[in-house]
Amino acid sequence: MGRAMENRKVDIDKNDEKRPLVGTWFSLGIVGVSILATYILLISIYMFRL
Repeated sequence: MGRAMENRKVDIDKNDEKRPLVGTWFSLGIVGVSILATYILLISIYMFRL
């Protein structure tokens, strides 16, 4: 019984380790998209001025 509980706890710990990684990638993606959008906006403004 005790060993099964320990294994279950290890599985939960592994799942918890994976979750923040996904959150980090998600936030990095949002930052990347916003930088890209700003970059495209600046280029388009520059092109319209020419």
